[in-house]
Amino acid sequence: MSKQTFRVCVVGAGDLGTQHAGGWQKCGAAELVAVADVDKTRAENYAKKFNLSQCFTDYREAIDKSKPDIVSVCTPAYFHPEVTIFAAEHGAHVISEKPIALTLEAASRMIETTRRCKVKFSLGFQTRFWSGTEKLKELLSGGELGRPVMYRQSGAAEIRPKRAMHDALRGNGGAVIDFCCHTFDHWRYVFGSEPVRVTARGLTLAKDRPELAHLPQIAVDTAAILVDFASGDIGLISISWGLPPGTPWVSGDNDILGPKGRIIRGGDNLQILREGGKVEKVEGLKTDMHKELMSDFVDAIRRDRSPRVIGEDGRIGLKMSLAALESIQTKQPVAL
Repeated sequence: MSKQTFRVCVVGAGDLGTQHAGGWQKCGAAELVAVADVDKTRAENYAKKFNLSQCFTDYREAIDKSKPDIVSVCTPAYFHPEVTIFAAEHGAHVISEKPIALTLEAASRMIETTRRCKVKFSLGFQTRFWSGTEKLKELLSGGELGRPVMYRQSGAAEIRPKRAMHDALRGNGGAVIDFCCHTFDHWRYVFGSEPVRVTARGLTLAKDRPELAHLPQIAVDTAAILVDFASGDIGLISISWGLPPGTPWVSGDNDILGPKGRIIRGGDNLQILREGGKVEKVEGLKTDMHKELMSDFVDAIRRDRSPRVIGEDGRIGLKMSLAALESIQTKQPVAL
């Protein structure tokens, strides 16, 4: 098995590009060689921070000239397909941030192109690599709560400082696409089952905010989504990115309810509540998720195996998000 160090080009020098760089540096098998960002100053600052000799404003030039083994795609979701396809056609393996894309057609093109070009393709679903995710899967598959279960999650935040996150057409598609895809992937993995139906209601609380007036179409920012799984399990999430600026992030329910008890998630810890008032704590689940994501990807290349997260995982998550948006519009359940 080759122990080569892989050359990495990061496309997108924002927050996620910085997180990817940290993951690549910590995984011990990668060398950051170039960055590309449409904002020249941001690209230059990123290059200085991570000691890169090459920075570009055009991702095509960055890939052509730096000849990376791997490209990290950290742009807004609208641009994920074109960057991923270009990188794959130039022989680079690709980790794209989530969501995979804004349309199923674009997601399919990404998957098909990377397969045709015989390069590895993965998504930034780093919560798969949180130690607690594996523990939850183990607890549920082992019957600790009985089945079926209901997994509840909620959160509310001010309008996002990165306005592209509210852009329905050329950004990240709003909370239902950008945020919920993480939750949907987590549910699929923990339940070990696929979704069969999505029911949702939603609002756009920030539709009149002057900060978003430049966007041609503001995405739904607030939603309650219920997902039925083939296993009989239910996932329930309520999320909002539509509160006024300065409103602190509030996280509500984050638990799993079953016939035999309840599991409460809190930070990097779990509490298992059982009949008779018995409480078991599982602590010390903190994980460097980006390091583990990148380490898995490198190992997949070296061993010529599939990464733990594949392109189809991203496509299924997007399909669930689009079904939720359809349900919000039609006020009807959507079968998958």
